[in-house]
Amino acid sequence: MICCKHPQLDMHDRLYILQEEVQLREQDFGNFQDPVKIKNDLAERNRFGRFYFRFPDGESGSDVYNRISIFEDHLIRDMKSGKFSHNTNICLVTHGLTMRVFLMRWFNWTVESFLQVYNPPNAQPIVVEKMSEDEFIKKTSKLHTRRQTLQVKQAYRLRKDSMVSLKMSPTATTDVIDLIGQSYLP
Repeated sequence: MICCKHPQLDMHDRLYILQEEVQLREQDFGNFQDPVKIKNDLAERNRFGRFYFRFPDGESGSDVYNRISIFEDHLIRDMKSGKFSHNTNICLVTHGLTMRVFLMRWFNWTVESFLQVYNPPNAQPIVVEKMSEDEFIKKTSKLHTRRQTLQVKQAYRLRKDSMVSLKMSPTATTDVIDLIGQSYLP
């Protein structure tokens, strides 16, 4: 579900549901009826790899990534087309793994980096905030010398308290977003 906050609306009507997005659903774990099978599947996932293991009749983290890629492409297109005003806040309401996959895609994390980030406590907001124009210019000025194209996503960063909620390493909280597209976590 996507919710938006529009400053032009009355104070009581500022938050409203814009649309429901089926891509923001949680990973499909398949048929979890048999406790022994569940235990075996989880053990197999740990041996095989948490991101790539596909549960029988379910999805892998990679499948969720593909769904989120479609969602994100539409979101970026809507942002570029002016669907949202420059001071609109967007709230994505989703589950932990889906939210982490969204962050992985948004910030170009590697699978290895993704596996170092954990679900926050239930109902804990994770905030990706837009940088001020001055801060954005300062942080991206080095990109101009490398002849790199600036992208919409490069104007955003993960807030430090959100990094803590995701259990990111303390060393990652100072330079997790380097805007060059390198690996973001040590």
